[in-house]
Order: sequence, then structure tokens, then C-alpha cells
Amino acid sequence: MLARTWALPTLAADRDVLAKGAALLYRPRGAMTDPTPVDALAVAAELRDLLAALPERADAGRPYADARLFALYGPADAVRAYLREAVAAVRVAAPRYRAPAGPRPAAMTAAERKRRSRTARRAAEVTSARCFLRDWLDAVEPGDRVAAADLYAEAVDEIGQWTEDAAANPDAYARDVERDGLPETPAVPGVKTFYVTADEVIAPRTRTATGYAYVVPETAVVDELLDRVAAMVWADHREQTLDLIARTTAKETRAA
Repeated sequence: MLARTWALPTLAADRDVLAKGAALLYRPRGAMTDPTPVDALAVAAELRDLLAALPERADAGRPYADARLFALYGPADAVRAYLREAVAAVRVAAPRYRAPAGPRPAAMTAAERKRRSRTARRAAEVTSARCFLRDWLDAVEPGDRVAAADLYAEAVDEIGQWTEDAAANPDAYARDVERDGLPETPAVPGVKTFYVTADEVIAPRTRTATGYAYVVPETAVVDELLDRVAAMVWADHREQTLDLIARTTAKETRAA
């Protein structure tokens, strides 16, 4: 009762008194600047001085006289505890402060949205292809040969299963991502994207009488490739994480 009927109006007589979270804020009356936090102990001391300075009035009610006398003569510990509660009550009663919203970024055009979506989709396809090829290289032997079309078909089946798992049970798939290094956003690559990625990860395709094929390099080369692909996959995950942070921060900024 003291906070609403006396403390808050008195403190706000010549300034704006606002609250945000656990903080009490002051700023000059009517100013458009951001308010500054004030120390709760300083506010308590101010209230104590204001109470002690109240004039003695014969016509005042008992709450007025009791509060004044308590501030002047009450036990120090009890007065401090009382004033802490009063400051907390003022904070609850004070108007909430909301920072003015910043300018919203310009809306993307349809072409920009399409381009961004296409870029994100291709990045997801490349990451998925790299993850598949990493696991494939780890399972084959040096000198093994596989038809490019067969390798692509195998990749489509495997990555397609990842996309189904991610959609059906996101939590379980997230554990697979952490444990096995699967792509966070799996996407079945188009044939051109897959071949370009495989040429980079394994070695360029070789032409045979029956079509193009990939030949697994010697063991030392495979070890080097696996290390390189692991670095590629990590870089992809890092870029996706940074992009997610940027998009989340932008959403929070717009919502603030």
C-alpha cells in the first residue's frame, strides 16, 4: 500500500520511474532517452530520508505517523528490511519499460527469397553428399571401383532415409547428428551437385566403356581424404550454426 500511495508517486514527482525485469530505472521527466538502472540500496536510502523528513502532523492518520517514526527511531535492521520490501513493491507497481523497436530490415523481394532458398538448399545438398561420401570412403577398400550412377543411387537411398528420419523423429535424429556426424538438415542432392561434390571428395570420375566410374584411391590418400571431408563437414555445420544464430538474433530483435 505504501508503495502505490506514497513511495512511487513521491519518487516520480520530478522524474520517470520505470521497471524492467528485476531493475528499477530512472530518467528525467518526459525525456526520450533510455532510462538508467538505479541501485536498490540507493533507492532505499532515499525512501528512508523522505520518510524521516515528513513533517509531524496532528491531523495525519496512524499509518503516516507510524511510518515516519519507524524511519526515525526503528531498529536499523528492521528499517533496512522494511525499506527493501518497499523498493521491491515500488518496482512491481512502476510502469514497465519497453525499449523502442529499431527499424525493421527491408522485406526481401520474391527473387531474393527464391535465391536465398535455392542457396540454402544447395548448401544442405552438398553437406549431405559429403557426409555420405565420408561414410562410404570409410567402408570401401583402395582400388575399389564403382559406377558413378550406382554411387549416386546409393546416396539417394541413404540420404533419403536421413530426411525421413529427421522428419519422423527430430529428437532421435538430432542424437544421430551428434553421435554420427550426420547433416543437421539432410537434403537429397541433385545428380549434378552430387557428382561435383564426389569429384572434389574422391577424385574426378574416369570414363569407362560402360560409363563414368569412381576409383577408390590408395589408403594414404583415403586417410587424407577422410580428414579433408571431416573438415568440410565441420565447416558446413559451423556455417549452418552461425546462420541459425544470426536468424534467431534477427527474430528476437524484431520481437523486442
